[in-house]
Amino acid sequence: MLKLRRNLVEETLEKLDEMLCTSGKRSQKWNIENTVRKSLLTTMGMIEYKKTCFEEKKNGRHRYLLDEVMGIKLHARMTEDVEVKILEEAVETSYEKAGSKAVRNEKISRQTVKNKIEKLEIPIEREKSEKKREVKYLYVEADEAHVSLQYKEKRGDLKGKKYKGCELAKVVYVHEGKREGKKQAENRGL
Repeated sequence: MLKLRRNLVEETLEKLDEMLCTSGKRSQKWNIENTVRKSLLTTMGMIEYKKTCFEEKKNGRHRYLLDEVMGIKLHARMTEDVEVKILEEAVETSYEKAGSKAVRNEKISRQTVKNKIEKLEIPIEREKSEKKREVKYLYVEADEAHVSLQYKEKRGDLKGKKYKGCELAKVVYVHEGKREGKKQAENRGL
């Protein structure tokens, strides 16, 4: 069944390429340069088809119109659905198992799996928050406080401590400064 599906896809791609070659609209802007064979790994297995390289008449650029029409990336060796399967499998298993399970009867190397994962770009979505308030000055104050202790777990267990019966606590706080109340402003004559 898979072979039949692969043959059908190959024939369809070659028929589309032939239609591009015989198109009147294409001949107005593009010249036929040459034909090459392309291998592409799909979830059905490896497919091979002929595709034509076209040269743009205006500036001489070379392009494969069939790949552009079908959404196949330049120099792609596998389809996007294979890449998705590789990534799905790699989440659950090792790179080697992901490469062998992604496509039936085809083995993808663990290095290829690793490369696909490393090239993966995950956009970081930040929570939309309200606009943060800006302050002119931000004060950071640090101090220490001595806290009296009678005992930690039972009476007398703090004998070997540096501060007998006392614990040193570090205190840091951040603020925007003091706000003067009405009475303080009046006393200063403001």
